[in-house]
Amino acid sequence: MSLSPDPAVVMSSTICKHCSLPIPGDLQAKGEEFCCNGCEQVYSILQSAGLGDYYHIRAGSVSIRTPQAAPAALSNYAYLDDPAFTQPERNRDGSKSLEFYLEGVHCAACVWLIEKLPELMPGVISSRLNLSNAIATLTLPPEGKFAPVAAAIERFGYKPYAVKNHREAENLRQRENQRILMRIGVAAFSTGNLMILAVALYSGLEGYLAAFFSWLALLLVIPALTYSAWPFYKEAWHRLRSRQLSIDVPIAFSLLVGFAAGTWQTIQHQGETYFDSLSMLVFLLLLSRYALSRAQQRVGANNQLLSFYEHNVVEVWSETAQAFTSVPVSRLENGARIRVQAGERLPADGVILEGESAIDMSLLTGETYPQPVQAGSRVYAGTRNETTAFVMDATATGDETKMATLLRKTQANLVNRTRIVAMTDLLSRRFVLLVLFASVGLFLWRGLNPESFTRALSLIIISCPCALALATPLVMSLSIQRAFARGYLIKNAHTLEELQDVKTLIFDKTGTLTEGRFQVLQAEALSPEAEDALRALEIHSTHPVALALVRHFASERPLPEVEQAEVLNTGGVQGRIAGHLWQVLPSLNQESELAGGQPVTQLELRCEDTLQGRIWLGDRIREGTHQTLARLRQMGYELVLLSGDQAAPCQRVAENLGIEKVFSRVTPEQKETILKGFEAPVMIGDGVNDIMALSSARIGISVQGGVEENLQTADVHLTETGISQIPSLILHSQKTLSLIKLCLSFSLVYNLASISAAVMGWVTPLFAAVLMPISSLTVVALAVIGGRKL
Repeated sequence: MSLSPDPAVVMSSTICKHCSLPIPGDLQAKGEEFCCNGCEQVYSILQSAGLGDYYHIRAGSVSIRTPQAAPAALSNYAYLDDPAFTQPERNRDGSKSLEFYLEGVHCAACVWLIEKLPELMPGVISSRLNLSNAIATLTLPPEGKFAPVAAAIERFGYKPYAVKNHREAENLRQRENQRILMRIGVAAFSTGNLMILAVALYSGLEGYLAAFFSWLALLLVIPALTYSAWPFYKEAWHRLRSRQLSIDVPIAFSLLVGFAAGTWQTIQHQGETYFDSLSMLVFLLLLSRYALSRAQQRVGANNQLLSFYEHNVVEVWSETAQAFTSVPVSRLENGARIRVQAGERLPADGVILEGESAIDMSLLTGETYPQPVQAGSRVYAGTRNETTAFVMDATATGDETKMATLLRKTQANLVNRTRIVAMTDLLSRRFVLLVLFASVGLFLWRGLNPESFTRALSLIIISCPCALALATPLVMSLSIQRAFARGYLIKNAHTLEELQDVKTLIFDKTGTLTEGRFQVLQAEALSPEAEDALRALEIHSTHPVALALVRHFASERPLPEVEQAEVLNTGGVQGRIAGHLWQVLPSLNQESELAGGQPVTQLELRCEDTLQGRIWLGDRIREGTHQTLARLRQMGYELVLLSGDQAAPCQRVAENLGIEKVFSRVTPEQKETILKGFEAPVMIGDGVNDIMALSSARIGISVQGGVEENLQTADVHLTETGISQIPSLILHSQKTLSLIKLCLSFSLVYNLASISAAVMGWVTPLFAAVLMPISSLTVVALAVIGGRKL
């Protein structure tokens, strides 16, 4: 049975207890409280499951997406369980997951209801909905069926579309955005032409031309006040049926009353019509809402997090050609033999079959140094081959890799809701209630006459809280743009709010506090002979110390021949060159740090046990880190070091920087657990190994040098080297919130003053229509001027 009643059936004011749609007349006569059996069943399920709060949450939610109409009839979703059409993701525990784009998602109540599916349907393991991109991830047991779950979602009023990848979901979002843009375009067309006509009408045009222009204006405003303004009417009607008020109620009421009054004035050939102001109001409101919707979509647009290698190709052994051929990574299959060249990222998890090399694991583990690998070593997608080419057997590809697992888990943490927008909406609803009561009271108090109607209409128009609605998203948008110009990318307004509440700053070590590269920090002067001997001993090694030494002492001089070369158990290497024994050994008297405060490892170069020179190596602490951390301490923040690196280098860096709390050798999963032990933590990291921590923390900040995936998950990305921008970022957020409060205060003061003026009869509807957009423009000016000072 359809959730929507037949439009041919006569409807009354009685509405369905679940969907708030009118109940058909024949059912009303029987005393029914629901418009159909489906609504009655859903209502019963919600009540029996103790989820009756859904209706209260729905009534008070803030809409950030344009609601879509419920489908007229349930679709057949049997294809979802047909392997020929869909291939759900198989999880390690045997469960299966599928993603859906839900058309009609627009508020927090939608998220609440969709995520309650496991309690409503025993066969659903989990249900997660990302409000910003309207993508829901459903997880079922191995024998579970997606068809009944999709049907249940449709009964809730959302049209589900199974998506194979985020590109498909993006296409659906684009269609929805195009419909909104069409409404904006129609409103812009009407507004532009109406303003041309208004110049003539307001300048005193009379006679036949004035009447003709008035009728032409009536025709031009109809598309704007019907097609373009339809979302306002629909949302206002939905709110009224739910016995709730929102900012759309006075907007829709003002548009309808203004249109009715303007039409009457046109028929009577007297007075002003206000059509240009009404059309401009529709255009500005649609534009601002579209901008907010797009901003929310950009928050959730993860740039295909799970398609990291989709545009790359890889060398795969072809039995037919008996050679390695280029194949798109998307076509990789388990068991493929892949050749990975030096400098390339691994496209799959697997085991090395041929060759030796060193793998940069910092992407996943945070290790400072590349790890030597050889035949039989296990390697992972996303890590980088540093030295020589090798051949590997792919054991896990695509979404089965370790990196993809991290990214999928991270994606669940991307949904957030802006508190200040919720506060503004609550304030708007209360203000709306005040305005409606005041206008009705004014109309009744002054008597049912044209003057009282004029005052009431002036009150509704001039006090329409559009400035109140525009203030917060506008300031947030300008603040984020200003932040981008300063070199830090803030992905959503939620981050600016949350930065006010943080107490703890947690730093990753490698690539965040340090430069993330093992290098020679200092060396005593060596003779050319000693330099050549050092290079000859280390040139064939893939150890990170050897690589750093060879890089630092690079030369075009020919290398001498090394005999009896060997790696010492105590650390270091030795060999005979021209009959002399040369050794590179760890110093017996290790200095923990250089005079400049850099943690180091000290080596000695000896020839026949005679010291030729000393060399200091380490991962250099980024310039300016000491000063930045000192400033953050003065601002009252607790500082913590959290790294997957070994304990010794972590402790040396922490002592050098004055950080008291240190967590070392922790996995990505452990980082997430540790973060939960701190109050309002900010995670500052670099590397995909930090993705889970960045998304789990109150705020996630990635520094320059972090891989592309970090930017998809972190709330802020710093474009300059190091952490020097963090204090200014925090101050930026504080100034932003102060500017929002200023704009909201102005909007409230303006509206209270305008209410008083309208009640006293000091403004006419025409003057009110002029002043109404002026308030919004003033808020824009305040935001722009204040934004320049952020």
